[in-house]
Amino acid sequence: YGPVRIAYELREKGITDEVVSEYLDFGQARWIDELTRVRDLKYGDTPADSYKEWAKRATFLSNRGFTSDQVRQVLGDYQGAWD
Repeated sequence: YGPVRIAYELREKGITDEVVSEYLDFGQARWIDELTRVRDLKYGDTPADSYKEWAKRATFLSNRGFTSDQVRQVLGDYQGAWD
């Protein structure tokens, strides 16, 4: 899971925002590594062949608790989206 999901679950358990933000750095490169690992396990490293597939992947990764910036960094922007 990504930092958003982990932070949510910690807050649900009563951990304060200060403690959560101290230990979960949303900008760390390790989250990108983890997101890449999750993407590769689910979809391999091949790019999406349609906007619908790209959106499906982006939604899946966002639901796993990664930020939209992180998702775009790993998936990239769908190149054919505006064709």
